[in-house]
Parts: sequence; structure tokens; C-alpha cells
Amino acid sequence: MENYTLIEGDNIGLAIQYYTMKKEGKEVECEYLNEEGNWRHESIPDFDGAYKYRLLIPKEKKLVPFDYSDNLIGMVVETKSKKTKMLIILQDKDSVNVGDVYYTYEYLLKRFTFYPSGEPCGKED
Repeated sequence: MENYTLIEGDNIGLAIQYYTMKKEGKEVECEYLNEEGNWRHESIPDFDGAYKYRLLIPKEKKLVPFDYSDNLIGMVVETKSKKTKMLIILQDKDSVNVGDVYYTYEYLLKRFTFYPSGEPCGKED
């Protein structure tokens, strides 16, 4: 549960939050408290008044820039605008080299993703 934010409240309020988040494409899970007092996952919640519900929202992962200890040589990165793909060919204490340009690790996190996965160019804090 430490990776989730729990939201409890009245069923109508939870239903509104749940379906609003789903409509916006956000990740959210729902659980209900069964008769035995155990929380159970509900894949299609109806927010029946006979049960108590809660929402589980994944916590956003905080990313920090890579550093020299992370081996990035040979990785392909793509600008977030999807206009340019580049190969990281050198790496030093402060930056990476793609072609004839050096980018700091902070800049890499802000402006690039890994190609083709689209994963951010950073690591979890």
C-alpha cells in the first residue's frame, strides 16, 4: 500500500472521483470492504451502498537525473518532440555525448526519452 494514496469517503463522492479519473485516462483502483472485514479488489465497481469503498491511486514516481554510475553508452534516445533520435556514444562525470553535442544529465531527463520504449531518461529517487 505504500505505493498508493488511499482515498476514502462517501460512495457517491468516490464514484465521481473514480469515473472522472478513468475518463481522464488516469490509473485508479477500487476496493470494497466485504462482510468478513477484508478489503477486496473490485474491477467494475458499482459503489453499492451496502459496502464501504476506497480508491487506490498509484503515487507518482519522482525521477532524478542519471549520473556517471549509470551506464548509458549505446542507448538510443529521442527528443520529446519525437523529431530526433540519437545514440549516446560517450559519457563523463557531468554529461553524455550524442554525436558532437554534450548534454547534462539534467537536460537529458527534461528533453529526452529512451527509444523505442518512451521511458524517461531518469531514475527513481
